[in-house]
Amino acid sequence: MKGERAITIIALIITIIVIIIIAGVTTYSGIESINTAKKTAFISELEMIQAKVNTIYEKRRTNQSEVEYYNKIGQDINNVEQNKLELVLVDNSKEGFRYFSRKRLKITRFR
Repeated sequence: MKGERAITIIALIITIIVIIIIAGVTTYSGIESINTAKKTAFISELEMIQAKVNTIYEKRRTNQSEVEYYNKIGQDINNVEQNKLELVLVDNSKEGFRYFSRKRLKITRFR
């Protein structure tokens, strides 16, 4: 009877340890998949921005009026008052970049 209790307790302890290991592995893989999804989304956004930049470059290269238009909208950010930039660029990404939302940009006027 005493031996059966010892075997039961050992089996219970081993089962608990195995369950803890499985839970840890599952949690780790879940966190990794979330991080991978975020990284993939960020890379996709950068690729879309690069495609737009390439389109603008081609337009500027072929047409002088496009050059003037894009020069006008692509003014140096140093010309904007620092306090207005602070109002718009309020969030930081995980990678350390500052960004704004469209809603935030519509609220704040630069001029």
